[in-house]
Amino acid sequence: MGGSQGTILRLIDVVLIILVGFVSLADLSEKTRVSFPYTQKEAQEQKEDDNEAAIISIIVNASSLNMRVEMRERMDSNGEVHQYDVELFNPEYLINWRQGDIEDNRAAEGPEALKRELRAMIREYGNTIEAVNVIPTELSPVSGTVDIYDIAQQLDLPFPGVDLSGDAPTEGEASAGE
Repeated sequence: MGGSQGTILRLIDVVLIILVGFVSLADLSEKTRVSFPYTQKEAQEQKEDDNEAAIISIIVNASSLNMRVEMRERMDSNGEVHQYDVELFNPEYLINWRQGDIEDNRAAEGPEALKRELRAMIREYGNTIEAVNVIPTELSPVSGTVDIYDIAQQLDLPFPGVDLSGDAPTEGEASAGE
């Protein structure tokens, strides 16, 4: 029993030596003034400035009314070429621009129309875009989502984030938003 008490005292001694070593290495004499960034009035002004940044949400949708058929070819194991039709959805975009008290909703069919609408919105409201959110629906073609990344790069928009939460509207809900 006497040996275990001596070990405990030795451990306490070592811990205190290490603690004193850390305290002596740290420069505790330097005082730092922590200034809060804003008074109440400045905080309100900053909040108003933050409202000036725009957030764009783009819902990528596809409707069975907006389809195209492409002819494809494939070669079978005998080397014969067969043609077949592929039904492809053309993307439809529902754009929501939120900036302070401004909320603007627009629709575009296809990537070129989306680019035109975004350019028109930037001309109208200014290029103060903080974030671009992409919300694909269940039927939306992947190419429709990829096109948004290309358009964002061409228009110098922030890199889009994709919302895969499953909260995107269904085909009927998204079409009803127009």
